[in-house]
Amino acid sequence: MARYRDGEIAHLGYLEDYAFLVNALIELYEATFNAKYLSKALALNEDMLKLFKDEDQGGFFYMGLMVKS
Repeated sequence: MARYRDGEIAHLGYLEDYAFLVNALIELYEATFNAKYLSKALALNEDMLKLFKDEDQGGFFYMGLMVKS
């Protein structure tokens, strides 16, 4: 989510939010070799692809698509 305040979630996250967090988790893994960071990075990356990948024309959308689980 892009904003959380006083228990309220206001906006979905953006592509770069996911990308920066995935990158940070990979950096943590490289610094600590703790596999939980790598596992979280891989899971978040899968979510990012589901939400932002443009299956029709390639590339990515900046804002996520609403995907049903």
